[in-house]
Amino acid sequence: MADKRKATILLVDDDPSNLNLLVDQLFEQEFGLMVAKSGESALERVKVYSPDMILLDVRMPRGIDGFETCRRLKADPDTRDIPVIFLSALTDVDDREHGLRVGGVDYITKPLEISEVLLRIRTHLTLRHLQLALAENNANLEAQVAARTAQLTEEIERRTHSESQQGILLEFVRSQGSQLQLLTKQLLNIRLNQRKELEQELNDVMPNLDFVRQRVTGLTGKIDDEQLLAELDELTQPLQQIQARLRQMTESLQKPLLEETVLEANPLLRLSDREREVLLLIANHYTTDNIANLLHLSNATVRTYRYRISQKLGVNDDEELLALALKYLV
Repeated sequence: MADKRKATILLVDDDPSNLNLLVDQLFEQEFGLMVAKSGESALERVKVYSPDMILLDVRMPRGIDGFETCRRLKADPDTRDIPVIFLSALTDVDDREHGLRVGGVDYITKPLEISEVLLRIRTHLTLRHLQLALAENNANLEAQVAARTAQLTEEIERRTHSESQQGILLEFVRSQGSQLQLLTKQLLNIRLNQRKELEQELNDVMPNLDFVRQRVTGLTGKIDDEQLLAELDELTQPLQQIQARLRQMTESLQKPLLEETVLEANPLLRLSDREREVLLLIANHYTTDNIANLLHLSNATVRTYRYRISQKLGVNDDEELLALALKYLV
């Protein structure tokens, strides 16, 4: 941070009298001082140590002049930000403009008025200090913006990944519901086929049983031996029982396949598509909040679905509900 006690000033002048005057006054003001008697020497000095300001004489008979020295300073990224104040006996407006064009921040004419020189030095050191502070603040702000941007980018990526995973799970939930319906239809078809086969077998068996029963009944009227009749009757009773049971089965098969039979095979068919989705998410250990966010529902709606599911499936607690879900869904 440049102030009058800490700032270092490079004096560039080939006139010893000017140097002595400036050195005495600036030293008294407790500035740090560096001295160079030519433009080339000044360029070499700033490579070793970068001053906070340069007071640069324009006319130096040996080597490059002050304007060229300033131009080279401004062309170097390491020194271009050092403020340069020209000191010159030249009072022409063109010289002043030229000095400002090559990068000088001010132009003081000789003979030098020390109070004016000190005022201008302090003014430009203050400006330099403000520029450095602004640059530092900008750098800090850019770092904060970059850090925040990185956090937001990470959060966006995390949420995008989370939404993608949720979408995959939701698609899986819905495909499971479709698969459940498909399997149920297959089960119904299997049972229907089994019923048709059994019905056909019974149709084939019943006429034979009726014929046997009629033959036995006909024989009993022609037999006089009571013991033989008793034995024949004993043999006929199981046959009659079988026939009665087969008739009951036939009557049962003639009834339509009831919905309760299907629901007994898979009780989850009692649920709506959305209720099955909620149940599968419960089976995957999703909380009420998670389910609400995934299905775009309120927490109260999710709790209502849980209650309806429990009522339809006849379960009393979450443990039973989870067990049922794992049995039929997962």
